[in-house]
Amino acid sequence: MNRLLTIAFASLTLLVASAGLAQNAAQPAAPTGTHESHFRPPAPKLVEDSTAVVSTVYGTLEYSFTIQLSTPFVGAGSEVSCSVEVSVADSTGRDFTESASAPATISGKTAKCVVSVPYQWTLATPGTDKINASYGAELFTGETTGDSERGAGSNLGSISIPANGAITSTGIIMRL
Repeated sequence: MNRLLTIAFASLTLLVASAGLAQNAAQPAAPTGTHESHFRPPAPKLVEDSTAVVSTVYGTLEYSFTIQLSTPFVGAGSEVSCSVEVSVADSTGRDFTESASAPATISGKTAKCVVSVPYQWTLATPGTDKINASYGAELFTGETTGDSERGAGSNLGSISIPANGAITSTGIIMRL
């Protein structure tokens, strides 16, 4: 009886194995190595309204920084850098971003710098678009024990688009 069970089990094993081989032979072999897909999604289409009237706006945004230096070890070899980033998004969904930076002059415990951001944008709705701005300043103390760094910044909120050619000045007072 044991011999009959062993033969039956062996026959069943061979049957299952041969069925698996036949199924694998019917399927293509799995690719080896890297596989390159030839599918490429369609490029997004930029739909522009040909009836939209656009206006070119240009000018300069000028930011004057006065920075009180309260960080210890400010002295010879110290440097301060000021930066500004401005952006505007018009009603068609286009975004424009400008950024600029400038080194500051240090006198005692006060650093001063002026960052000018010239811009020129083509906007569909300049009468209602807003310029958003953010600023920052960094201090590098240059101590002999290693550079110490401190930074600070914030958002300035938003302003309306100035008249073409205008130089728009903003004062920033901060502490590092």
